[in-house]
Amino acid sequence: MAHFRAGRYEAAVTALEHTVHDKDADAESYCALGMAYHATGRIRPAIDAYSTAINLNASEPYYFQFRAAAYFDQNQFNKALDDFNHAIKEAPYNDAAYWGRGQIHMALEDPTWAIVQFSRAIELAPHNPTYYEDRARAYARLGQIASAAADREFAGRLIQGWV
Repeated sequence: MAHFRAGRYEAAVTALEHTVHDKDADAESYCALGMAYHATGRIRPAIDAYSTAINLNASEPYYFQFRAAAYFDQNQFNKALDDFNHAIKEAPYNDAAYWGRGQIHMALEDPTWAIVQFSRAIELAPHNPTYYEDRARAYARLGQIASAAADREFAGRLIQGWV
């Protein structure tokens, strides 16, 4: 994991591949391998590693969230939505999973539903400027310029540390 934390993703992949080839590899090792694959743009192997982690420990909602992000990157929106829904079912206060659902709805050209998801993420993590910026994009797509401007301004204040 030291390679991963240092941003040396290729080295992390190599080290983690050795780890998971051990017959006693745990779900966390497969999840870490999935994250390393994902960081290096190898989405299909990432999905496979996350799926193995889920098979070993289906009670960990973050494994579903990570796999959902990989599915999203492959434009497999229905699978991504299923995984984000599962993550939320298991961890209803998972702001990133709501944000992920909002991203899917934006990709599906459904900004109204995206706003609902981004708003829930904001309720759970009100100091994350990304959530406000993305909700602003959704408002803008609906022509709600004042709401979009307010969210962009607030996101800027968060980034500047004024809030």
